[in-house]
Amino acid sequence: MNHTFLALLGCTFGISSADAALSLLYRDEIDRVSELIMVHEYPEAEVLLDSLERRYPRNTDIRFQEMILYFTWIDDYGIADSLGDRFMAAVDATILFGDRDTDSDPDDKWAWFFKGSAYAYRSLYRSYVEGISLGTIRGLIADANTGVNNLRRAAWIDTSFADPLIGIGKYLHWKAQKFPWPLSSSEDADRGVRMLQEAIRRGVVADGGAVQTLGWIYMAEHRYDDAIALVRPWMEKYPHSRFFKEIIARAHQEKGDYGQAETLFYEILNGLSPRERASNFVVMKYQRWVARLRCQQGDRVAACRMAQRLRLLDYRGVHRDWLNRKLAEVDKIIREACVP
Repeated sequence: MNHTFLALLGCTFGISSADAALSLLYRDEIDRVSELIMVHEYPEAEVLLDSLERRYPRNTDIRFQEMILYFTWIDDYGIADSLGDRFMAAVDATILFGDRDTDSDPDDKWAWFFKGSAYAYRSLYRSYVEGISLGTIRGLIADANTGVNNLRRAAWIDTSFADPLIGIGKYLHWKAQKFPWPLSSSEDADRGVRMLQEAIRRGVVADGGAVQTLGWIYMAEHRYDDAIALVRPWMEKYPHSRFFKEIIARAHQEKGDYGQAETLFYEILNGLSPRERASNFVVMKYQRWVARLRCQQGDRVAACRMAQRLRLLDYRGVHRDWLNRKLAEVDKIIREACVP
């Protein structure tokens, strides 16, 4: 994630432009937060953000970074039950501070971007925790629409500002998949992909996040070679990040390149830290695809044994939505491989 925040330092951060040394120090520390998140060092990122918050208590961007940290941490470990309150507090703080900033300066594009992203993340998170139903759909769409409108306001203020295109593009594609005609259409999905491609082409602050988003969209559209070509430079840049390596491993698996896929999955598994290995959920996320590989290679006995072992692991502390979504593949392998 390439964070270059010099443009923000004079307005959103409340740091005097005359204090160049302080600005550079702040930028370096925020860059470090992003690097830590990229390689799954979430507690270390949290400690650094806590230190930044004490020194810059009025800074909107720090609240935004906390929101990104907690959502990524939750999504990686499935621990919404233990970190959900911290994530929601960061969302609320980002919106509160963003409102303050736009009230002070209606043309503060970053403030519109921050709070627009906060509304969008809240909608996404709630769709996982609460589910999408008749009882929740109105609130989810209200948050999503508010978020997109704020992102569009940021892009309107500065037409060269590419970062809002990520959230807008992702929303258009997501909405087309979840709520097709008459609420959305395939043209909306295509427009969302083009926005993400444009954001990456123009260069964005959160370019790593944009690449991940577009990479998984390519996977969903069976554009496996495009996913590999897009993500490979980032896998090489961050060899210890599971985010990019997983996309490429899954792309090779779907292409039938089972040997290459297995190599990459075992690179992920063998590279897990002790903290990651202690999470059965994190381990299961990648071992399930090795079990699927065994099934694809014709070794149903090994596939069955691996899947059954994964099903019996202790997943206490993992939110049911995250767990059910990942275990669905394990259950599918059991149905296919464990029949007499």
